Amino acid sequence: MIVPAKTRPHRSCVDVFAEAEGYLELGMHAEAWESLTALPCNNVSHPRALRVRMFCAFQARHYRMAETLALMLCCASREVKAAAGVILHQLAAIYNLAGNQRQARSLAKAAIEADPRRESLIRNDPQFPPDFVERALR
Repeated sequence: MIVPAKTRPHRSCVDVFAEAEGYLELGMHAEAWESLTALPCNNVSHPRALRVRMFCAFQARHYRMAETLALMLCCASREVKAAAGVILHQLAAIYNLAGNQRQARSLAKAAIEADPRRESLIRNDPQFPPDFVERALR
């Protein structure tokens, strides 16, 4: 059972991040999101918090929120940008399948800019047409 954050004793931000990331790894997205409520106001926009929220939003199919958070994280550390690239790649595939090619290409380009290693993954992704990356990078 999860004790509401408001009734927990004061914990360090590092502890809150570790708890939220632990819940995220276990696939407990609602609990991960909730655990972040224990953060002080000056840490709610910390890249680690935004990364957890991005994955939670994506799993909850709040794609616009996940997209916004991923784009915000594109200027963070290499590890965080790589995580944003994963979500942007997946969102590009969703938009592509929905027929929104323009948005799909835009997100694919952002994914590649966030993590250049993502380019070969997108090129080899069967969800995209053969010339998709070339058109995205124009």
